[in-house]
Amino acid sequence: MILKSDGKEIIFEPLFDKMTAISGEQVIDLALQNQLNDLQADLNNAKSENTKANKEYEALKSELLKAIQGKSELPKDVLSEMPEEVRNKVLESSKRLTDLTLQLEQKKWYNSRYESRI
Repeated sequence: MILKSDGKEIIFEPLFDKMTAISGEQVIDLALQNQLNDLQADLNNAKSENTKANKEYEALKSELLKAIQGKSELPKDVLSEMPEEVRNKVLESSKRLTDLTLQLEQKKWYNSRYESRI
């Protein structure tokens, strides 16, 4: 198609003439891969959170040991509140890490079963 604008000829090729369709299998493959990528990103974040929580827990254990030895500079009331909070962080992050790992493995298994049918 040729359009004239201000005395200039512009060749306009319809966009849809050059478009190609993708198959249903390709759509499903892309959706499955996106789900895997999202789960992997969530898992990486959970690993990071878990590592951070474990480091915090180890630092607290070290500070508690100093308190027992009388070398800690933190007030005892602060130290008495922290273990439960930090312990809960470790437990929650460990549970999330385990759940996401399981979800990712299940999704990979499902995808492999789907791909073997194609």
